[in-house]
Amino acid sequence: MIIINDVHKKFGKKTVLDGLTTNVETGKTTVFIGPSGCGKSTILKIILGIVSSDSGEVLINDENIFSYSSKKLDQFRSKIGMVFQSAALFDSLSIWENVGFALLERDGRKREEVREIAIEKLKIVGLGGSEDLYPSELSGGMQKRAAIARAIAQNPEIIFYDEPTTGLDPITSTIIEELMKKLQVETGLTSIIVTHQHSTIFNTADIITMFQKGKAYWSGTVEEIRHEQDPIVKNFIEGKVG
Repeated sequence: MIIINDVHKKFGKKTVLDGLTTNVETGKTTVFIGPSGCGKSTILKIILGIVSSDSGEVLINDENIFSYSSKKLDQFRSKIGMVFQSAALFDSLSIWENVGFALLERDGRKREEVREIAIEKLKIVGLGGSEDLYPSELSGGMQKRAAIARAIAQNPEIIFYDEPTTGLDPITSTIIEELMKKLQVETGLTSIIVTHQHSTIFNTADIITMFQKGKAYWSGTVEEIRHEQDPIVKNFIEGKVG
């Protein structure tokens, strides 16, 4: 579904992506790993159109999204769900308003209809009955689940997770990982997860792609990475480098 071809990006003098080339398979969960600053989150922002690339192309269903008009880019974004590292819920809105935010703002649907959709999505992520609470009334793990409910509110084809389990205790991390797996299996979503967490890598990935110095350095399955002898990959998996 997603073909990333020779993408370059600099911020000032710092090169973040240096000819990144990799593919993301339809209906699979691809986990991007690698040291901090190697471009994992940046490529998500480029695909979303939040950040522009310096060169290269990203093909979705054989269309280069860099050529999209602003209208078509907005339509494309509605097919992508995004779960941010901090959950990024609006404190002043109820949980159902957070989940249905894009439906209310972009689609202009009636509040009653959006509330029903939000309640349905909250039940899917195990937060039934929380719709009238506010973010401050939820734990960190519950906020992450609410953020996932928001990401799936528009029934996207693709979902991005940026460090979805960072800062969570091991039990809560496992709950989030199981939820991500469940959504991928039941809906056939194409998922990209950016993470440093070893449990998230091993519990969710169909394909693992390791970034190194702005390039795709290695790609393979969970079983393949467990037995990989390349020192850079092995050291990262063993936690010897950040």
